[in-house]
Amino acid sequence: MRVAGITPTVSSRARRWLPITAASLALLSAGAPARAAPSEPANAPNARAQHVPSATPPRRGDPAPRRGFTACNPGSEPCTRSRPARLLLALTGLALGGAGAALFLTLGDSVGAGDPAGLMIGAGMTAIGGATLGSIFALVDHDRPTDADRLRPATLSLGYGLGPRPALGERTPGALRLRVAPTYWIAPGARVRLLAHVGGLAGTQAHVDPRPQLSDADGAFPTALRERRLDIGVALDSAIALPYPTLAPERSARLGGAELRWKPEAQIRRHTYNPQTPEEELLERVMLLPLTIGARWNVSSRQRFTVYAGPRFDFTSHRGSGSAQQTLRRGAPAAGPFYGEVWYELDVPFATRSGRTRVNGQLGLGYVHSRFDGRGLNLDAALGFLGPLHLRWAMRFRPPRARVAAQAGAGVILGNGAAVTLSLGVVLPDLGHQRAPTRVSAAASEATL
Repeated sequence: MRVAGITPTVSSRARRWLPITAASLALLSAGAPARAAPSEPANAPNARAQHVPSATPPRRGDPAPRRGFTACNPGSEPCTRSRPARLLLALTGLALGGAGAALFLTLGDSVGAGDPAGLMIGAGMTAIGGATLGSIFALVDHDRPTDADRLRPATLSLGYGLGPRPALGERTPGALRLRVAPTYWIAPGARVRLLAHVGGLAGTQAHVDPRPQLSDADGAFPTALRERRLDIGVALDSAIALPYPTLAPERSARLGGAELRWKPEAQIRRHTYNPQTPEEELLERVMLLPLTIGARWNVSSRQRFTVYAGPRFDFTSHRGSGSAQQTLRRGAPAAGPFYGEVWYELDVPFATRSGRTRVNGQLGLGYVHSRFDGRGLNLDAALGFLGPLHLRWAMRFRPPRARVAAQAGAGVILGNGAAVTLSLGVVLPDLGHQRAPTRVSAAASEATL
């Protein structure tokens, strides 16, 4: 700069230090991202290497953001890449199903009770079906954040299962179940949920003898067996969320968070045959699942893949007819077929604006590797190897500023035909350290336990 004919001068010592100072500043600026990540502010010059959520999360009805296959989901923090996660899930399901089919075709039923082939086939089918459904739903909701008031089991509910269609004059009543599912939060990210139910047939089921020579003049068949059934079940579902990303941020693929689970369970079925007659008999079946462990993969904020597996132990008790035997004769425990559950859940928010009734839906696809209730899929000549498929839909309605919500659902169980189930219940606030939010916040929308 020249002022009034004066020319500024620089000493020779300053000339020598200027290049060194410039090089030092360049090195410091290049090394800063490695030290500051991942806690640097969003407006940092090098923030493009991380997922930076927008100041206002995308809302329903906003235009779909353009993003690549490996891009982060809109509004997700930390970053979650759901598209490659679903592809990985589908490929894993294909590998599981193929390996299970290979075991089934080569070994048959020689493995016995510990045969994992059926569970592998069911898990593979559920993974492929869930990834496909998730990809279809992602075309509509673009993997946006879910609502904080997403569906979980109702705290208190009543369910009804429609009985099979009667034939030849049989009586096939439906089944009633009263369920409770309170949740206790031990700490943020760790909770325990009690899952219990009691119920049974809503009436007496009557089976007929279909032999033509026994029918009367009107074509009616005589009753061969009458049955009443009592269902009791109790489980303790524990879940703890793992840190996400689990690996270092620069090494993580960011395919979604994970949770570890443990669900010990006991199921009791009491069958009373020909009740209130001299031929009355009692059969009791008990299924114990003490070591059922599982994991959940949060494929996106709205989609989750959950799997449980563990050994199964069966107990059978019997009381014969007549007055000579009044007590149950309990048999020795026996190792049952390997138990497993696989579920894929998708959240479908409908109305989430503040000041109005919040309406949220959830679609669930599942496979239960158990024929304890007599239902299962039979593929051609493969009888008795697979459990039933479950397809269910539920909705929750929460009035503005209400601590209690209503929840209704319907489902179909595919196995030895189709069984339709209906449920209606209420959702109460959770207990413990972290309670269910009554005013929904954006920060709580990532809670998935």
